[in-house]
Amino acid sequence: MPVSIDHAIVNTTQLGLETVGQVLEHIAHQRRVAVRLTVDGREPELGNMEVLRAMRTDEHTIHIDTANPREMALDALSAMEQARGQADADKDQAAELLQQNQTQAALAQLSACLVTWQQAQQCMAQSAQLVGIDLDQVQVDGEDLQAVVSRFAEQLREIRRALEDQDYVALGDVLTYELGETARQWRSAIVSLSTAVAQAS
Repeated sequence: MPVSIDHAIVNTTQLGLETVGQVLEHIAHQRRVAVRLTVDGREPELGNMEVLRAMRTDEHTIHIDTANPREMALDALSAMEQARGQADADKDQAAELLQQNQTQAALAQLSACLVTWQQAQQCMAQSAQLVGIDLDQVQVDGEDLQAVVSRFAEQLREIRRALEDQDYVALGDVLTYELGETARQWRSAIVSLSTAVAQAS
């Protein structure tokens, strides 16, 4: 039965691709990643990849859309840089609101920041993994990128502890003093990782 990759029919018999798993490996060898897969016109459940990968190509109609992992990573990092800029502005606003004792308004502002910051961490890790980059090998201002990420993660934990303890003085201090330098390094980190992704072989 037909197997198509990016709308081009693939001769699986000639290529020796007997299962979905072998087709996915074929795509990986071409330095592409599968971003959408349908089997007999439907998107399969991804909970049991072993069953999916074992499906025979001669028994199902299979279509796979692919993407360039480097382009995916760069697009994700670019979008995250824009989101990070807004998060920094929200963080500064939250710090000002805390100084004015407008706690509820500050917490509402900070909530969106926390989500964006956590997404930024995940984005950087996933982007690096997508193109096979070791974060310890990427340098940011003379230190490993992983060290910058770890320091930022610790500051997020400090923010959470301050929120749990309702210690808004400590929270204001973290936002005003500790995160300033980290935010600058965070910008540099995204630039450094984007450069490494662009240069990845």
